[in-house]
Amino acid sequence: MQLLVEKFDQVKADGDFLPLATTSDCE
Repeated sequence: MQLLVEKFDQVKADGDFLPLATTSDCE
């Protein structure tokens, strides 16, 4: 889960990819 958290953190910084990354992570 560490990877997911790290990726989420990076996505949060972008903000634009927030919804897209969330869907990818959920999958």
